[in-house]
Amino acid sequence: MSLRVHPDEIVELSSNGLLDKHPSWSRVPVGEIAEIRNGFAFKSKRFNSEGRGTPLIRIRDVGKSHSETYYEGEFDDEYWVESGDLIIGMDGDFRVARWRGPRSLLNQRVCRLRVTSNLYDDRFLEYVLQGYLDAIHEHTSSVTVKHLSSKTIAQIPVPFPPLDEQVKIVEAVDEQFSRLDAALLSLRAAEQRLQQLRRSILRSVSLGTIAPEGISISEGIEKRVDEVATVQLGRQRSPEHHSGDHMRPYLRAANITWEGISLDDVKKMNFPPEDFERFRLHPGDILLNEASGSADEVGKSAIWQGQMSDACFQNTLLRVVPHDNMDLRYLWLLLRDAAANGGFARVARGVNILHLGKAGLAAWPVVVRPIDEQRLIAEEAERQLSIVEATESAMDQALSKSQALRKSILAAAFSGRLVGGSWASAGNLVPSDVYLHGRDAGAEEEGVAIE
Repeated sequence: MSLRVHPDEIVELSSNGLLDKHPSWSRVPVGEIAEIRNGFAFKSKRFNSEGRGTPLIRIRDVGKSHSETYYEGEFDDEYWVESGDLIIGMDGDFRVARWRGPRSLLNQRVCRLRVTSNLYDDRFLEYVLQGYLDAIHEHTSSVTVKHLSSKTIAQIPVPFPPLDEQVKIVEAVDEQFSRLDAALLSLRAAEQRLQQLRRSILRSVSLGTIAPEGISISEGIEKRVDEVATVQLGRQRSPEHHSGDHMRPYLRAANITWEGISLDDVKKMNFPPEDFERFRLHPGDILLNEASGSADEVGKSAIWQGQMSDACFQNTLLRVVPHDNMDLRYLWLLLRDAAANGGFARVARGVNILHLGKAGLAAWPVVVRPIDEQRLIAEEAERQLSIVEATESAMDQALSKSQALRKSILAAAFSGRLVGGSWASAGNLVPSDVYLHGRDAGAEEEGVAIE
């Protein structure tokens, strides 16, 4: 669906600071200061990913620096996109970005903007536009995918300060954003180190190199999963199960996340009494993704805690129920190690979709130790993992703050408060808790080295 409200009305009713302007500035429709060129509906049968022909910018490429799609055929020169041109994705999330890739062709559902007025700075337009596109997105009704028209883009009433003020504002925003970008780089690097640390902790469970201080761990004996637990594939989803007298909730691969069980979207299907008893979930069941299109997701697991009554599970999941000689948390950590470090992906079969399968999981080797040692290992591993998770939570909060600060900087810029005001003289606007180096989050002080 498309927009049914004029952009002028959206701006008039908005309380979003990103749509504000200084009282001394006027507004101008984008169509009066820029040329808007819609992409062409190039024939998909002439697309390829082998590099034959000309790079083609599709909607998936907005915000990227290259395209993996090439077009081999004739075209009109008016559809060229040069490096540095502004482009907008017109389906789904309406996003403006500067094209950083090589000279490419403009495909349908993407448009190109080139500022034609010598009184408007295209860098200022780049900073201004996203807030308006987001507001339009919110006001666009949709049954499936939201659509943006070039007519709507042309009608957007953007602020029109004098050119010299536009240039000063862009320079001030660039300065503030450069500090935020440096902080984000630090956060991203710390996130990667934490991911490596999590994998290292999980691997130490399998190796038996993690335990409370002063506790020695035996070498252990390697066994198959089906020797220490019961492995079961979930119930297949088929048309005859879509309705019936015994509709019950069931979990599928989408409900298993690295953070645990997600009940945001739980489906139902018919489980008559005999099937219900076989596929009913019980607290303490370990659930694993049987397959995935991503190698990083194969065998991802979580423990069912009984969050929902009478729930069952589908055949996109495998259930593992440990025997008496296996500690639940210890076995779960061993299985998480196999998923997080790519072990399950290496034995999975398939091309586009990798299937671990019941047989693959049943044959997976795990190291069995005395039950008391299993519990000690699990306890120490979970202690260290909890520190990692707490550090990640702090980083997520810092990332949220950095995004909010970015919007605040833009809102100050567009209302005329950034240049010549308190913002410009405030110095470093990045809060200290946004700029994390990993150590600053306290992980190492708690006994977990992250470097």
